[in-house]
Amino acid sequence: MEQDTGELAAKVLLRMHDVRGWIAGLVLILTSPVWAAGAIVLDGDTLTLGGTKFRLDGIDAPEFNQICLDEKGQPWKCGFAARDALAKLIANRSVRCEDKGPDKVHPERRIGICTVEGMDITLNKWLVREGWALNFEPYAKGRFLADQADAANNRRAMWKGCFAAPTNWRHWKKDAPLMGSPCPPDAAPRIFDCYPEISPSRLPQL
Repeated sequence: MEQDTGELAAKVLLRMHDVRGWIAGLVLILTSPVWAAGAIVLDGDTLTLGGTKFRLDGIDAPEFNQICLDEKGQPWKCGFAARDALAKLIANRSVRCEDKGPDKVHPERRIGICTVEGMDITLNKWLVREGWALNFEPYAKGRFLADQADAANNRRAMWKGCFAAPTNWRHWKKDAPLMGSPCPPDAAPRIFDCYPEISPSRLPQL
């Protein structure tokens, strides 16, 4: 009888060990980033993937209706262009986002480090390197400063002309220093000609 009880206890312990291993594996699967198709680009630094809205970690792209000036001093819709550049890059390829937790400013969003299938750098890094976004402190902790400098030196995208940092444009800081190439004297009034609207990326999910 004592032997049967001992064997039963051993089987129970083995079974519990198997269950714990199964649960641990399931948790790993559920929390690990996976490739998914059908990413929806909302603006230059926000996308929806599998029903989850991700704000790309450590970068700041122009708002979707933000205005910049090109190399000839002419206004252009850099916010739309940044959104379209990200959408074109992703196209029909799968995207994977590493969830870094909730956005403290907009809790309905998650903070993500995202990669598109077939690329060896993140979307976060690509957007800054190609001049469509800025290194955004304190969140970036300097991770994208080299990419930003490269974009500025090669005058890519926003850097080909004159623009306001997206955070300054959002908060309508007309007196903040402008960025990019030398700006014409009337740059600020023209850049701040269109008051920020509510970006689709900032609307709560219903």
